[in-house]
Amino acid sequence: MYDDNDPNITWQDRWEGGAREERVHYQQMTPDQLLQCLNQHDFGSYYSLWYVIGTQTTQADKFIWPLYDVIASSADFLTRYHAATNLAKLLNWPDDHSIIKQIKLSQERPTVELVSSLKEVLTQIPK
Repeated sequence: MYDDNDPNITWQDRWEGGAREERVHYQQMTPDQLLQCLNQHDFGSYYSLWYVIGTQTTQADKFIWPLYDVIASSADFLTRYHAATNLAKLLNWPDDHSIIKQIKLSQERPTVELVSSLKEVLTQIPK
């Protein structure tokens, strides 16, 4: 990591260094440990959890409902945005899938109707 007192290190250097370290931390976790982070809303500080979850394609089905729960929660906009992005990625949906697009564009918590529509679509996915 960087010396916080070094005036030659920019905030971007510090952010990127922290994000790199966080990503390595999450990459060393098992899918079940990642799910535990997701279920406990322990999303980290640098959004690296989302990058790692997006690579869990062999066990994507484990992440679908926990990602849905984040989307339906009162989590902040960026957290819901990343959850929706990863849900689409793990389901091989296009990034502009109508429901995902609406969720990603909603600065406020998604409406009950939108969350219900997503839940209905997800329950129709074969396991």
